[in-house]
Amino acid sequence: MGRAAGVGIGYRGEGGLVFCLGEAELTDRTALVARLHNQPGGAGGVRMLDRAALERMMPHARLGPEVLGASLAPEDGHVAPLLLLRGLHAAFHAAGGTHLPGAAIDEVQAEEGGFAIRCDAARIDARRVVVACGLGTSRLAAMLGMDVPVHPVRGQNIVTERLAPMLPLPASALRQTAEGAIQIGVTYEEGQDAPVTSVRDLARMAARATRVLPVLKQARMVRSWAAVRPMTPDGYPIYAASTAFPGAFAAVCHSGVTLSAAHRGPLAAGILAGQLPEAVASLGPGRFHARTA
Repeated sequence: MGRAAGVGIGYRGEGGLVFCLGEAELTDRTALVARLHNQPGGAGGVRMLDRAALERMMPHARLGPEVLGASLAPEDGHVAPLLLLRGLHAAFHAAGGTHLPGAAIDEVQAEEGGFAIRCDAARIDARRVVVACGLGTSRLAAMLGMDVPVHPVRGQNIVTERLAPMLPLPASALRQTAEGAIQIGVTYEEGQDAPVTSVRDLARMAARATRVLPVLKQARMVRSWAAVRPMTPDGYPIYAASTAFPGAFAAVCHSGVTLSAAHRGPLAAGILAGQLPEAVASLGPGRFHARTA
């Protein structure tokens, strides 16, 4: 979850509401929001709220005494990722697409008039290719002349039992689903590629969540899980078009849910036209190799 402006992505931790526990967090967050407002297009309407404003906005939340305020990104929202995925799959199949889940891509080669994809001893021919396979993007993109750096970052989450409505807005690392469950997260574990949870990290996340919403001390944890994000060096998406093999593209980001509308819309339209849209010009891999004067 995060703010999508065009095909951009909000800064890490912006997510809707970001609660501030204590004076130090409130001071730091206020300074960060002020710096964002000093950057062209950087703030996206983000503003600070004091505790009184939070209580008016969330009368059923019963915030903990340490919550002194929060930043609010009013353009943010959240969706159910599984329902979104189901909708995208349905649209893909309706458009004539073929999905091969679990198929391993061994090699992608440029050939006259297009590309040959070798997949589990089978061959698929295509006029255009988009490499968008998370942590596997670097390997396959390199076969098509594109340098797309990606590394793993693990994240852990907790889901509680269903509770009465209390969070009408999504918050960073704390949100309530439409069904009533509270989702608590999240870690940013650099270099970790095993999707496993740890009691230490789950306990730390739960402890902070209960400081924001003390009622969670009585809530039961239903499940927890870990996933591995494909992270770029600066945390922003990479969109690439191969100069060596026209018709080959790459796209990778850790916020596929946030950016799905942009990917399905202007990005897909640009790829079909044979050229990435101007809106993503600054998000190419060349930004990691720029020389300073």
